[in-house]
Amino acid sequence: MEGVTLFASSCKGADKIIRNDQKRFFLLLFSEDSQSEKEFFLIVLASTDTKNKIGLYFHLHHSVIDECFFHQNRSEFLFGNNDPLQRNLLLAKVLFLKKYKNPKYKIKIGLVGKYVELQDSYKSILEALIHAGATNEVAVEVVSIHSEFLNQSNSHEKLKSLHGLIVAPGFGGRGIDGKIDAITYVRENKIPFFGICLGMQMAIIEYARNLLNLQNENSIEIDESTEYPIINLMESQKGIVNKGGTMRLGSWDCNLTKNSRVAAAYKITKIAERHRHRYEFNNEYRDRIFNNGTLKVTGVNPETDLVEIIENIDHPWFVGVQFHPEYKSTVSNPHPLFVAFIKASLDCFSDQQKK
Repeated sequence: MEGVTLFASSCKGADKIIRNDQKRFFLLLFSEDSQSEKEFFLIVLASTDTKNKIGLYFHLHHSVIDECFFHQNRSEFLFGNNDPLQRNLLLAKVLFLKKYKNPKYKIKIGLVGKYVELQDSYKSILEALIHAGATNEVAVEVVSIHSEFLNQSNSHEKLKSLHGLIVAPGFGGRGIDGKIDAITYVRENKIPFFGICLGMQMAIIEYARNLLNLQNENSIEIDESTEYPIINLMESQKGIVNKGGTMRLGSWDCNLTKNSRVAAAYKITKIAERHRHRYEFNNEYRDRIFNNGTLKVTGVNPETDLVEIIENIDHPWFVGVQFHPEYKSTVSNPHPLFVAFIKASLDCFSDQQKK
């Protein structure tokens, strides 16, 4: 938006009119709950168009931003200026707030990772779940599960109450066995699964070991001397000494299989998603892994033929992606895979309620 100036302040109190040095007026709406000790962070976007000034109110509530849009004189609720794109954007945000504030159900989503003690490590995933939850009119309770302390003996107790499970990205071999055990549990118990980056790779290894009985398959990230490196560096990367140079970064195209779950979620068959990883599925094992069973490749990069997406067709919703869909999710445009995952988790919740 042209001619926009950003101001920020934090305070508590009643409704106020604030005038800055440039004689711009804005209404800042404060909470009327006098018993609340929450701090309010207010950011005002001020248009230079004096006929159409909009106050944008941010209220920090359980780490979620609430937004309300008001005309300067409080007599009119605005959806934007004369720019239809801006108007539609504001409308989308208002509709998001309405659904977020009035969920019809509450579900539990497990987030399995090795950095759960540092929640900012998964900030983008947590935000994407909020976006997808509001779209489905569902409150999403995220249950953080440290993969290093998860195993076959306690997986049932830790995972039995979940309606969906995300196995998060990460680097290195620490906590890998816990991720694999979590995937086994949700695969066997038909709980919706979403594997992101390393999560997809672990889903392939879990399937190879437990359903194809290929016990020695591994990732060279975990075992550099593995005899069957089904997760490996690309040939073009192996000669690069500088580790940073071996990462696949940025946006890469992906062709989706028609009639797959991911194609149904995106509603198109050609997409582009952002990547940030070093290791890939080794295509030398593609036929061995995917040709005889229920795990299928449903997304491939057209340039490199690298595997981007896998699905288990013998499961209500079991999807792994090599990329990071959370990077592209926003309030006005929730990522379709997160939306589909939460919808499947809501279906799981409904099925459990019927039992």
